[in-house]
Amino acid sequence: MGRRWKMTPDMATPLGQLAQRLRHGVCDKGMVIAQAAAELYCSPTKVQRAMAGKVLPDWELVHDCARLFGLGPVLLRELWQAAEQQQLRARHGARQTSAPSVRLVRTADQLSPC
Repeated sequence: MGRRWKMTPDMATPLGQLAQRLRHGVCDKGMVIAQAAAELYCSPTKVQRAMAGKVLPDWELVHDCARLFGLGPVLLRELWQAAEQQQLRARHGARQTSAPSVRLVRTADQLSPC
């Protein structure tokens, strides 16, 4: 018996949509995570994380999954890139103000709006 899915991906995000497509690929092939991992030459944990929708898998794994499961690599690439961009925005954060970055300010005069 294979591992059960631990969590449902958030379908409102590109990462969740990517994970859901990967899950469908495994199910459509009638595989379990351990079988998919063996075919992909990686650990079951890596496959499970990719399909959980909480961590962005590397593109190589997604591409290999597309080939193994017969999924469209173009759509998966678009979802992966959108998820990567979302992750980068979350990591670096959007600036909440038009004020210059603290690292760029050297004197108090540089803080004035004029």
